[in-house]
Amino acid sequence: DCDGDGVTNGTECADTTNPIDPCDYIDTSITLPVTADQSGCSQLCTDLTPVSTIAPANISGSSSVGYAVQIYELGGLDTDGTAISVRIPSDPRFTFTWDPALTSVAFTTVYNSDWLYTGTNNVFHTFRYIGNNGVISGNDDTAFGFEAIYDPQSTNGQTTITATVVPFSGGECNLFNNTDSERLVYFY
Repeated sequence: DCDGDGVTNGTECADTTNPIDPCDYIDTSITLPVTADQSGCSQLCTDLTPVSTIAPANISGSSSVGYAVQIYELGGLDTDGTAISVRIPSDPRFTFTWDPALTSVAFTTVYNSDWLYTGTNNVFHTFRYIGNNGVISGNDDTAFGFEAIYDPQSTNGQTTITATVVPFSGGECNLFNNTDSERLVYFY
């Protein structure tokens, strides 16, 4: 990756982009860390990605579970002030009460006061970033989380709890890294 744009030289040659121009690449070809200064590139936009954490990840019977979602801005640019929303599927076995004063959950520091839980439509729980006038600074992160109860309802198995950044939130344009899941294993 001679130009540091996160795309290997071979891939850039194959997709006919310039392997020595850090501004000439195809977004979906990025497989490496971006190390170039791309502040002068005109096609740049923010890139938000979630990282979720669940603790404990193995439970027996109805149990307390902590769940945290960290949102990272990877593009080095501030988001554009449009709504930044994150969705988590609604599951009647996984219930929680939103606590805007919570500061730590699942071994993660969270900033719930910067997030608004807008509720559920019985398909998704939706959270909206309201801190810093709704702007996540370039290369910065924020997080929210909650303490929940998971009730396996007399079954054994596993499920995934997935956090998804709603596409185009905050002006982001890389839609290929908008979800992260954690597995929860449960026993009766």
